[in-house]
Amino acid sequence: MAERKRDYYEVLGVDKKASIDDIKKAYRKLAMKYHPDVNQEPGAEAKFKEIQEAYDCLSDENKKATYDQYGHEGPSMGGFGGGFGGFGADNLSDILKQAFGGFGFGSREDSGATNRNTRVNTRGSDKGATMSITFLEAANGTAKDINVNVEEDCKTCGGIGAKSASDVITCSKCNGKGKVIRESNMFGMRMQSEAVCSECGGSGKIIRNKCNDCRGTGRVINTKKVSVNIPAGVADGMSLRVNGYGDGGYRGGSAGDLFIKFSVRPHKYFTRKEDDVYLEFPLPIVDLIVGSTITIPTVYGFESYKIPPNTDPNTKIRIPNKGIKNPKNHRNGDMYVILKGISPKNSSSDEKKLYEKIADLTSSERKKERDKFLSEFGDIKG
Repeated sequence: MAERKRDYYEVLGVDKKASIDDIKKAYRKLAMKYHPDVNQEPGAEAKFKEIQEAYDCLSDENKKATYDQYGHEGPSMGGFGGGFGGFGADNLSDILKQAFGGFGFGSREDSGATNRNTRVNTRGSDKGATMSITFLEAANGTAKDINVNVEEDCKTCGGIGAKSASDVITCSKCNGKGKVIRESNMFGMRMQSEAVCSECGGSGKIIRNKCNDCRGTGRVINTKKVSVNIPAGVADGMSLRVNGYGDGGYRGGSAGDLFIKFSVRPHKYFTRKEDDVYLEFPLPIVDLIVGSTITIPTVYGFESYKIPPNTDPNTKIRIPNKGIKNPKNHRNGDMYVILKGISPKNSSSDEKKLYEKIADLTSSERKKERDKFLSEFGDIKG
């Protein structure tokens, strides 16, 4: 018994009164979540196909009206669900642009019989991958390797899926067309609809003896090591295009591209704001009072900086051009260092005596400053 299809509105999670815009928004959200290039969990691909089938129907006003009246049994309902190809204006490239930071992707298509026998000299699909790098690797640039699983033509059979060319014959059910006409009666009316041939899967061809290596699919999965030159200045969420490392082309076609999305791990001390770098630098109070020359770590090395006497705690100093290099215009941001004054701990008796002497010498001035501050709260009673 055939499995009962879920209601299309239920699949997309929208009300039957939803507008086309609401249907598009729901579809985009679900497609980004369940697309197999993004979601590798079991069942994601089947879920994605169900979502696309529902969208193909409900985004077309004529099909939607028919579905609203007759449900899944209505005329021409068998024509929905075209795999991963037919997205119209809301195509897969747009979805993966959002998922991978603004780069376009080729449509992912089923690698079964239809592609095996009809996709000759066709470019392979683009692939997406995520790479984790450190803060300093992102700032300075680096070279790293990544392993990617790509789909390619089977070398044994050349992508035809058969042991030999003579093992590929024309499908007798559809006469090589890949589609059949189905007839049905509804309310006394004779209805016709076109459907993919169930015998050949839409390829128009039947394989008598399948290739042992690819088991008739014409495609195999291979793991490739890709050496990636990461430019200086990449930020979290940015993507890099590596030409020719996507899925292999179909029977003479060029390979797709690989798009790597970077996940930059936070640094313990450095933080980034656009192209500027911030650092909180702990400094004893005495160095702020008497002045000092300090060594400041930057993302490029160490810098010497002279702190003038009587510097206030939390003073922010700027070190020009020691921020992150912008990967587009190649200009460096600045570095900002916040001087965090810290009180002495475990002072010796001699040090305590010196602090007490300083306190005696500055008592009147300190009292004057406190009284001036408290006078600002003269409206407080009690």
